[in-house]
Amino acid sequence: MQQTIAVSAVALAIASGAAQAAFFRFSPDTNDNSWAFTGNGANVTAATGSTPVILHIDDNNGPAPELQVSVSFVAQYTLTFVGSVNLPGGGQSLSYAANGSFSFTDIASGVTLLTTNFSNALFTTRGGANNGPWATTASLQVDDGLGAAVSMVWGGANLPAYGLMNGALNGSPRGFAFEMTSLNSSGALPYAGQNPGVSINPTTRLPTAQWWSEATYSSTAAIPAPATLAAVGVGALAMGRRRRR
Repeated sequence: MQQTIAVSAVALAIASGAAQAAFFRFSPDTNDNSWAFTGNGANVTAATGSTPVILHIDDNNGPAPELQVSVSFVAQYTLTFVGSVNLPGGGQSLSYAANGSFSFTDIASGVTLLTTNFSNALFTTRGGANNGPWATTASLQVDDGLGAAVSMVWGGANLPAYGLMNGALNGSPRGFAFEMTSLNSSGALPYAGQNPGVSINPTTRLPTAQWWSEATYSSTAAIPAPATLAAVGVGALAMGRRRRR
């Protein structure tokens, strides 16, 4: 069983040795009643609806216990085809520029914990030769810089031990990745392999039908002045601690 902890007590206990960045992640097995993403044409959105996911927060692989929060996940971004590269065996790597945002809101308190806006992210998938369909895997990834931009805002309590304080997380490194699997044009639940992949328009290289996928997420965020964190007051936000294996 997960043990509920008061984050304020944990953060204060280890603030003196706090890491100054946070890792975030979730995996699809925490929302087993819905898909993670759905899309059609240039538009992609979260498909979790009212089904919660578990957001994991870690102190950059430091000594603090990992936190778990039941959150709602909202996402919206658009795709623009930018090019393709031929692959051995006749397939192609298709690349798209992605622009949009996503957020995680604590279900218990209604507080939006983390909001991320991004531009010129890289969305990639494998496609068939001669404008063949997307395959069943894809990825969305970006670092701040190199022509892309990522802004992250932490809306939760100040957590010095996790490198988090209320406001913009505009330190470095700063980036995220979603890895998508079981991409399909069926949307069936439970899924038994129906309609894998999705057909694309030969001109725009965008999907011509609605698709769904599972996804895993990981992210790194930091604040720009880590030396000041230990002096920041810690709010009280109840979160869960992972089960140690």
